[in-house]
Amino acid sequence: MSASINLAPKLEAFPGCPTLTWMIANRVCNVYEDSDAFISFTGRKGSSKTTSSTAFCEALGEDIAKIRGKGEDPTKFFNINHIRSITETGAIELLSSGVLENENFVFLLDDTGTQWSARNFQSQINKLLNSILQICRVYKCVIVANFIMANHVDVQARQMTDFRAVMQFKNTRNQQAVFKFFYIEQGENGKEYKKYLTWHKKRIVRWIIGRPSPELESQIKAIRKANTSTFIANAKDMMVAINEKKERIKNGDTSRRNFESSPDYDDLRKKVVAIQQNPNLPKKEKTATAIARHLKTTRYKVEMAGDF
Repeated sequence: MSASINLAPKLEAFPGCPTLTWMIANRVCNVYEDSDAFISFTGRKGSSKTTSSTAFCEALGEDIAKIRGKGEDPTKFFNINHIRSITETGAIELLSSGVLENENFVFLLDDTGTQWSARNFQSQINKLLNSILQICRVYKCVIVANFIMANHVDVQARQMTDFRAVMQFKNTRNQQAVFKFFYIEQGENGKEYKKYLTWHKKRIVRWIIGRPSPELESQIKAIRKANTSTFIANAKDMMVAINEKKERIKNGDTSRRNFESSPDYDDLRKKVVAIQQNPNLPKKEKTATAIARHLKTTRYKVEMAGDF
């Protein structure tokens, strides 16, 4: 059977079968238990992960508002401020900001491999994100993360996945995407078991989804474009820092002592600290990379001069 999420006319997998987002909303809105949902969207590049997961979250916010029955605006539960895309620290900044403490909120972490990478499994960011996943059930929230391959994300996060959507293909003419959706169980041997959702004892093996609202889709596209440019710029700065480190090692690592004893060091430190302590600047403008770009110097020197 196949089913749709938020299309009109509605395609039903089975007479009376609810939409997928209604099923998930019922799970987290259950007044008799504390249940959250960590959902991953996987698929090759260009398979509609971002568009589909955004539409999924938007429809989920609408269903949560309906089930709660308090006349609340669906955008209370999911809006553009609940999305982080293509950023190294966006996920942890969002989930540790206090917004997670609102019951039934929905969050989308787009291109999660840049934020929760399996290659950085020992990083402090990964450890904090994994800890948040373990304790966020009390707020009955939904966290949706998308990435190309399941093993691109930290293994502990994969082991805490409740559901996984696997993108199959997209129909650009009909503005639809098709995907499979599984409930994930972890065996004692560490093996992962995938199970289709069912309705009246019939398995639902395929789901169809449309696009998000035009306004939300344009907003997420703008964020992705801006953050991609920032990510590339940060990569360039990182290469400069790597090359500087190689040069320091080659010269017996005396460059740090030479710089700290130079007149330029005190002047740079005053500027860096002034930026760091400026209450009118957002956090993203106080990072070493952002300050280095603003002062037209290197991140290495900024990190030496500032309080990081």
